[in-house]
Amino acid sequence: MALNHQLFSDKKNSKRHLFVMRHGERCDFTFGRSWLNFCFDDKGNYTQRDLNLPVSMVRRDSFKDYHKDSPLTEIGKFQARATGEAFKKAKVNIQHIYVSPSLRCVQTAQGVIEGLGNNLLRMRIEPSGFEWLGWYKSALPVWLTPTQMMEAGFNVNNEHKPFVTVKDLNVEENVIEYYNRCHKLAKHIIDTHKDDDGDILIVAHAGSLDTFTRELQGKPPRDSQEMHNMLSSFSYCCLCCCAEEGPQEWKLSAPPIPPLQGFDWRVMI
Repeated sequence: MALNHQLFSDKKNSKRHLFVMRHGERCDFTFGRSWLNFCFDDKGNYTQRDLNLPVSMVRRDSFKDYHKDSPLTEIGKFQARATGEAFKKAKVNIQHIYVSPSLRCVQTAQGVIEGLGNNLLRMRIEPSGFEWLGWYKSALPVWLTPTQMMEAGFNVNNEHKPFVTVKDLNVEENVIEYYNRCHKLAKHIIDTHKDDDGDILIVAHAGSLDTFTRELQGKPPRDSQEMHNMLSSFSYCCLCCCAEEGPQEWKLSAPPIPPLQGFDWRVMI
Protein backbone atom coordinates (compact mmCIF):
# COMPACT_ATOMS: atom_id res chain seq x y z
CA MET A 1 0.00 0.00 0.00
CA ALA A 2 2.87 2.40 0.69
CA LEU A 3 4.12 2.04 -2.90
CA ASN A 4 0.69 2.91 -4.27
CA HIS A 5 0.44 5.88 -1.92
CA GLN A 6 3.77 7.18 -3.19
CA LEU A 7 2.71 6.67 -6.81
CA PHE A 8 -0.48 8.70 -6.41
CA SER A 9 1.03 11.46 -4.29
CA ASP A 10 4.21 12.07 -6.31
CA LYS A 11 3.34 14.33 -9.27
CA LYS A 12 6.72 13.80 -10.93
CA ASN A 13 5.96 10.11 -11.40
CA SER A 14 2.24 10.53 -12.02
CA LYS A 15 0.33 9.07 -14.96
CA ARG A 16 -3.33 9.10 -15.76
CA HIS A 17 -5.60 6.58 -14.10
CA LEU A 18 -9.12 5.53 -14.92
CA PHE A 19 -11.08 4.29 -11.92
CA VAL A 20 -14.32 2.37 -12.39
CA MET A 21 -16.50 1.88 -9.34
CA ARG A 22 -19.73 0.05 -8.61
CA HIS A 23 -22.52 1.85 -6.73
CA GLY A 24 -23.18 1.27 -3.04
CA GLU A 25 -25.75 -0.94 -1.34
CA ARG A 26 -29.20 -0.56 -2.92
CA CYS A 27 -32.61 -0.66 -1.25
CA ASP A 28 -34.36 -3.17 -3.51
CA PHE A 29 -31.67 -5.86 -3.21
CA THR A 30 -31.42 -5.33 0.56
CA PHE A 31 -35.13 -5.16 1.45
CA GLY A 32 -36.66 -7.03 -1.49
CA ARG A 33 -38.67 -5.88 -4.47
CA SER A 34 -41.70 -5.17 -2.26
CA TRP A 35 -39.89 -2.46 -0.29
CA LEU A 36 -41.96 0.24 -2.02
CA ASN A 37 -45.19 -1.16 -0.61
CA PHE A 38 -43.52 -1.30 2.79
CA CYS A 39 -42.49 2.38 2.79
CA PHE A 40 -45.02 4.27 0.62
CA ASP A 41 -48.75 4.69 1.06
CA ASP A 42 -51.21 4.95 -1.84
CA LYS A 43 -50.65 8.71 -2.07
CA GLY A 44 -46.88 8.33 -2.36
CA ASN A 45 -46.07 9.45 1.17
CA TYR A 46 -42.82 7.93 2.41
CA THR A 47 -42.04 6.58 5.89
CA GLN A 48 -38.60 5.36 6.96
CA ARG A 49 -39.49 1.95 8.41
CA ASP A 50 -35.94 0.74 8.93
CA LEU A 51 -32.85 2.70 9.98
CA ASN A 52 -31.02 1.42 6.91
CA LEU A 53 -33.71 2.78 4.61
CA PRO A 54 -33.22 6.38 3.36
CA VAL A 55 -34.02 9.07 5.90
CA SER A 56 -35.75 10.96 3.10
CA MET A 57 -36.43 10.33 -0.57
CA VAL A 58 -35.53 12.31 -3.67
CA ARG A 59 -38.68 13.90 -5.07
CA ARG A 60 -39.76 12.51 -8.43
CA ASP A 61 -42.86 12.40 -10.60
CA SER A 62 -44.00 9.02 -9.26
CA PHE A 63 -42.68 6.95 -6.36
CA LYS A 64 -43.26 3.89 -8.57
CA ASP A 65 -40.24 4.97 -10.62
CA TYR A 66 -38.13 3.68 -7.74
CA HIS A 67 -39.11 0.14 -8.73
CA LYS A 68 -36.51 0.11 -11.53
CA ASP A 69 -34.37 2.96 -10.21
CA SER A 70 -33.58 2.07 -6.62
CA PRO A 71 -31.90 4.54 -4.24
CA LEU A 72 -29.05 3.66 -1.90
CA THR A 73 -29.55 2.45 1.63
CA GLU A 74 -28.00 4.50 4.43
CA ILE A 75 -25.18 1.93 4.52
CA GLY A 76 -24.72 2.46 0.79
CA LYS A 77 -24.29 6.18 1.36
CA PHE A 78 -21.71 5.46 4.06
CA GLN A 79 -19.82 3.13 1.70
CA ALA A 80 -19.65 5.88 -0.94
CA ARG A 81 -18.43 8.56 1.49
CA ALA A 82 -15.86 6.17 2.96
CA THR A 83 -14.50 5.50 -0.52
CA GLY A 84 -14.19 9.23 -1.20
CA GLU A 85 -12.42 9.74 2.11
CA ALA A 86 -10.00 6.92 1.25
CA PHE A 87 -9.27 8.56 -2.12
CA LYS A 88 -8.50 11.81 -0.32
CA LYS A 89 -6.22 10.11 2.21
CA ALA A 90 -4.33 8.38 -0.62
CA LYS A 91 -4.00 11.73 -2.44
CA VAL A 92 -5.76 10.46 -5.55
CA ASN A 93 -6.23 13.40 -7.91
CA ILE A 94 -9.74 12.82 -9.30
CA GLN A 95 -10.65 15.66 -11.62
CA HIS A 96 -13.42 14.16 -13.77
CA ILE A 97 -16.42 12.05 -12.72
CA TYR A 98 -18.74 10.31 -15.16
CA VAL A 99 -21.86 8.57 -13.88
CA SER A 100 -24.59 6.20 -15.02
CA PRO A 101 -28.03 7.88 -14.84
CA SER A 102 -29.22 5.39 -12.21
CA LEU A 103 -30.07 7.12 -8.94
CA ARG A 104 -27.97 4.65 -6.95
CA CYS A 105 -24.93 5.61 -9.06
CA VAL A 106 -25.61 9.34 -8.78
CA GLN A 107 -25.96 9.04 -5.00
CA THR A 108 -22.73 7.02 -4.86
CA ALA A 109 -20.85 9.63 -6.89
CA GLN A 110 -22.23 12.34 -4.60
CA GLY A 111 -20.94 10.45 -1.57
CA VAL A 112 -17.49 10.13 -3.15
CA ILE A 113 -17.43 13.87 -3.88
CA GLU A 114 -18.39 14.63 -0.28
CA GLY A 115 -15.73 12.23 1.00
CA LEU A 116 -13.13 13.89 -1.20
CA GLY A 117 -14.19 17.24 0.21
CA ASN A 118 -14.15 18.81 -3.26
CA ASN A 119 -17.48 20.52 -3.81
CA LEU A 120 -16.23 21.95 -7.12
CA LEU A 121 -16.37 18.52 -8.78
CA ARG A 122 -19.37 18.11 -11.07
CA MET A 123 -20.50 14.69 -12.26
CA ARG A 124 -21.31 14.20 -15.92
CA ILE A 125 -24.31 11.93 -16.52
CA GLU A 126 -23.83 9.38 -19.32
CA PRO A 127 -26.79 7.16 -20.31
CA SER A 128 -24.45 4.77 -22.14
CA GLY A 129 -22.81 4.08 -18.77
CA PHE A 130 -25.89 2.12 -17.72
CA GLU A 131 -25.71 -1.64 -17.19
CA TRP A 132 -26.57 -4.34 -19.75
CA LEU A 133 -29.80 -3.38 -21.51
CA GLY A 134 -30.70 -7.03 -22.04
CA TRP A 135 -32.16 -6.97 -18.52
CA TYR A 136 -34.52 -4.12 -19.48
CA LYS A 137 -36.11 -5.18 -22.76
CA SER A 138 -39.63 -4.51 -21.47
CA ALA A 139 -38.80 -0.88 -20.60
CA LEU A 140 -35.90 1.21 -19.41
CA PRO A 141 -36.07 2.80 -15.95
CA VAL A 142 -37.44 6.34 -15.68
CA TRP A 143 -34.40 8.33 -14.62
CA LEU A 144 -34.24 11.79 -13.15
CA THR A 145 -33.00 14.37 -15.62
CA PRO A 146 -29.70 16.14 -14.89
CA THR A 147 -31.71 19.26 -14.11
CA GLN A 148 -33.85 17.35 -11.59
CA MET A 149 -30.70 15.86 -10.08
CA MET A 150 -29.16 19.30 -9.70
CA GLU A 151 -32.35 20.65 -8.12
CA ALA A 152 -32.25 17.72 -5.68
CA GLY A 153 -28.84 18.87 -4.48
CA PHE A 154 -26.49 16.62 -6.47
CA ASN A 155 -23.24 18.05 -7.89
CA VAL A 156 -24.24 17.60 -11.54
CA ASN A 157 -22.86 19.36 -14.61
CA ASN A 158 -26.20 20.36 -16.11
CA GLU A 159 -24.55 21.64 -19.32
CA HIS A 160 -22.84 18.35 -20.18
CA LYS A 161 -23.85 16.81 -23.51
CA PRO A 162 -23.85 13.00 -23.20
CA PHE A 163 -21.94 10.85 -25.64
CA VAL A 164 -25.10 8.79 -26.29
CA THR A 165 -28.60 9.99 -25.43
CA VAL A 166 -31.26 7.86 -23.73
CA LYS A 167 -33.31 7.59 -26.91
CA ASP A 168 -30.31 6.15 -28.77
CA LEU A 169 -29.80 3.23 -26.37
CA ASN A 170 -30.45 -0.17 -27.96
CA VAL A 171 -32.46 -2.38 -25.60
CA GLU A 172 -31.92 -5.31 -27.99
CA GLU A 173 -28.14 -5.32 -27.51
CA ASN A 174 -26.30 -8.55 -26.69
CA VAL A 175 -23.45 -8.83 -24.19
CA ILE A 176 -20.75 -8.25 -26.82
CA GLU A 177 -22.52 -5.06 -27.88
CA TYR A 178 -22.72 -4.04 -24.20
CA TYR A 179 -18.95 -4.36 -23.90
CA ASN A 180 -18.49 -2.36 -27.09
CA ARG A 181 -20.86 0.37 -25.86
CA CYS A 182 -18.90 0.82 -22.64
CA HIS A 183 -15.56 0.69 -24.45
CA LYS A 184 -16.63 3.45 -26.84
CA LEU A 185 -17.66 5.61 -23.90
CA ALA A 186 -14.38 4.91 -22.08
CA LYS A 187 -12.39 5.89 -25.17
CA HIS A 188 -14.49 9.03 -25.61
CA ILE A 189 -13.89 10.06 -22.00
CA ILE A 190 -10.16 9.36 -22.15
CA ASP A 191 -9.75 11.23 -25.43
CA THR A 192 -11.79 14.17 -24.14
CA HIS A 193 -9.33 14.64 -21.28
CA LYS A 194 -6.11 13.58 -23.05
CA ASP A 195 -4.49 16.96 -22.38
CA ASP A 196 -5.77 17.28 -18.80
CA ASP A 197 -4.03 16.50 -15.55
CA GLY A 198 -5.79 14.37 -13.00
CA ASP A 199 -7.58 11.06 -12.85
CA ILE A 200 -10.98 9.96 -14.11
CA LEU A 201 -13.67 8.16 -12.11
CA ILE A 202 -16.62 6.33 -13.65
CA VAL A 203 -19.38 5.36 -11.21
CA ALA A 204 -21.67 2.73 -12.66
CA HIS A 205 -22.61 -0.93 -12.09
CA ALA A 206 -21.11 -4.28 -11.12
CA GLY A 207 -20.26 -5.39 -14.65
CA SER A 208 -18.95 -1.93 -15.51
CA LEU A 209 -15.56 -2.58 -13.93
CA ASP A 210 -14.91 -5.16 -16.64
CA THR A 211 -16.88 -3.69 -19.55
CA PHE A 212 -15.17 -0.29 -19.33
CA THR A 213 -11.63 -1.67 -19.06
CA ARG A 214 -11.55 -5.02 -20.89
CA GLU A 215 -11.15 -3.76 -24.47
CA LEU A 216 -9.12 -0.78 -23.26
CA GLN A 217 -6.43 -3.34 -22.42
CA GLY A 218 -6.65 -4.89 -25.90
CA LYS A 219 -8.60 -7.92 -24.69
CA PRO A 220 -11.75 -9.27 -26.37
CA PRO A 221 -15.19 -8.91 -24.73
CA ARG A 222 -16.31 -11.78 -22.54
CA ASP A 223 -19.27 -13.90 -23.57
CA SER A 224 -22.56 -13.86 -21.69
CA GLN A 225 -21.81 -16.86 -19.48
CA GLU A 226 -18.37 -15.63 -18.48
CA MET A 227 -19.69 -12.18 -17.62
CA HIS A 228 -22.52 -13.56 -15.50
CA ASN A 229 -20.13 -15.88 -13.66
CA MET A 230 -18.03 -12.85 -12.67
CA LEU A 231 -20.85 -10.67 -11.37
CA SER A 232 -21.09 -12.35 -7.96
CA SER A 233 -17.47 -11.28 -7.29
CA PHE A 234 -18.24 -7.55 -7.51
CA SER A 235 -19.23 -6.22 -4.09
CA TYR A 236 -20.82 -2.83 -3.41
CA CYS A 237 -18.50 0.11 -4.09
CA CYS A 238 -15.84 -2.22 -5.45
CA LEU A 239 -13.21 -0.47 -7.51
CA CYS A 240 -10.71 -1.16 -10.26
CA CYS A 241 -7.83 0.99 -11.49
CA CYS A 242 -6.61 1.16 -15.09
CA ALA A 243 -3.26 2.94 -15.57
CA GLU A 244 -2.08 4.60 -18.77
CA GLU A 245 1.20 2.89 -19.66
CA GLY A 246 1.71 4.71 -22.97
CA PRO A 247 -0.17 6.01 -26.01
CA GLN A 248 -3.29 3.84 -26.42
CA GLU A 249 -1.91 1.44 -23.79
CA TRP A 250 -3.78 0.80 -20.53
CA LYS A 251 -3.28 -1.87 -17.90
CA LEU A 252 -5.08 -2.91 -14.73
CA SER A 253 -3.14 -2.17 -11.56
CA ALA A 254 -3.74 -2.40 -7.83
CA PRO A 255 -6.09 0.36 -6.58
CA PRO A 256 -4.49 2.85 -4.17
CA ILE A 257 -7.12 2.28 -1.47
CA PRO A 258 -8.27 -0.81 0.45
CA PRO A 259 -11.30 -2.69 -0.90
CA LEU A 260 -14.74 -2.92 0.63
CA GLN A 261 -15.88 -6.43 1.56
CA GLY A 262 -12.64 -8.00 0.41
CA PHE A 263 -13.06 -7.42 -3.35
CA ASP A 264 -10.05 -8.68 -5.37
CA TRP A 265 -9.59 -6.71 -8.61
CA ARG A 266 -7.42 -9.52 -10.01
CA VAL A 267 -10.56 -11.55 -10.75
CA MET A 268 -10.73 -9.45 -13.93
CA ILE A 269 -7.30 -10.45 -15.27
